[in-house]
Amino acid sequence: MLSAYRNEGDEALLAFGKACAATKRYDLEITVGFTRICNDIAGRKKDWHSFYRRPDVAKALLEVSEGLANEPTRAYEHYMRLSYLALNSWLVGDFARAAAALDLIKGPLHSDTYTKLSSHRMTEVEMREEVYIGNSPIAEDFQTANVFYQQGDLAEARARLKQMEPRAQGAAAEGVYDKLLVIEIEEALARGEWSPCRSIPNSAAGCS
Repeated sequence: MLSAYRNEGDEALLAFGKACAATKRYDLEITVGFTRICNDIAGRKKDWHSFYRRPDVAKALLEVSEGLANEPTRAYEHYMRLSYLALNSWLVGDFARAAAALDLIKGPLHSDTYTKLSSHRMTEVEMREEVYIGNSPIAEDFQTANVFYQQGDLAEARARLKQMEPRAQGAAAEGVYDKLLVIEIEEALARGEWSPCRSIPNSAAGCS
């Protein structure tokens, strides 16, 4: 069925997904269908931030994620649903809700979320750092830098991260440092060089 709607374009597919979400039958798989449709559409977009942060998409995705996490008949998968609530809250830019879900998990995300994370070129560590940053004073500046990074403008992303580096504290500072390191490595690889060992703590001296 999804392939038929996909042939009609993303907006038709999204409209079908919203209809699934509107049933609010969190005890059935029909509402899960909306999250899968979001994954499908976002997976074909270079700038997935813009899709997930559309107000209509964000509102429906959070409602479905919370509904599934709180559904009594899904108690056996509560850990997984809380993990998806944290992940989807991060995707739509609701960092306060993501942090609240992470506090409830009290440990790593459920392994089922890793495929979705990797499809957006992110790891759990990076996601958590963005959540911490999103609840810090440098939140807006970091998100602007990250948009440039996602668009492939590494020079502009690096310049903006360098500007905010002195203001970053704690886990937010680690997030800025890690993003700068990723950019440094990607730029080195683009020049045909190996990743710069000097930037990686405890790296082997003979790295090449």
